[in-house]
Amino acid sequence: MGAFIGGLLATIPLSILRGWVLSVLWNWFVTTLGAPRLSVVAAIGLGTIVTMMTIVPRQEDAERGVLESCFLSVFISLFALGVGWVTHLFLVA
Repeated sequence: MGAFIGGLLATIPLSILRGWVLSVLWNWFVTTLGAPRLSVVAAIGLGTIVTMMTIVPRQEDAERGVLESCFLSVFISLFALGVGWVTHLFLVA
């Protein structure tokens, strides 16, 4: 039960982090195609919708602990931001 509550509590800051990363990446790349800028709040909502529509439960997800899942989520978000930042440097150069 404690892991479930910990997972729920971790969802809030992780959703904010992923929303911020999505907002930054969107504003770096998608706005160059003429799309409007995306706020962090809108990015959190968009990320939630995409996650809800594409999530596929796997056995290894159930076996992973809360802390490991949180670390993986933060790592993936920051890795995507880093790759986007390097790519963005090529656009502005």
